[in-house]
Amino acid sequence: DGVTHDLQPTIDRIRSGKLFTFRHDGATYYNNEGKLPNLSNGVYKEYVHPTPGLTRGAGPMRVITGGSKMWFTPDHYGTMIQIKF
Repeated sequence: DGVTHDLQPTIDRIRSGKLFTFRHDGATYYNNEGKLPNLSNGVYKEYVHPTPGLTRGAGPMRVITGGSKMWFTPDHYGTMIQIKF
């Protein structure tokens, strides 16, 4: 969609072990949609990325981690974009 998102604050938060108070922040992500490489259940974790303009709730944006890799989903798992370091 041509929109860029500053993911660095969320990546820094994940790496420091801090969690938001949202229910699923830091929870296991099971890859039910099958959009990520096949790994054992429990390998992936999901973290809330703040949605611009949203003042309540977690919103649809997430960063998913699995091993040493990360993905960004702007639309609650509809699209998975691998984060390149």
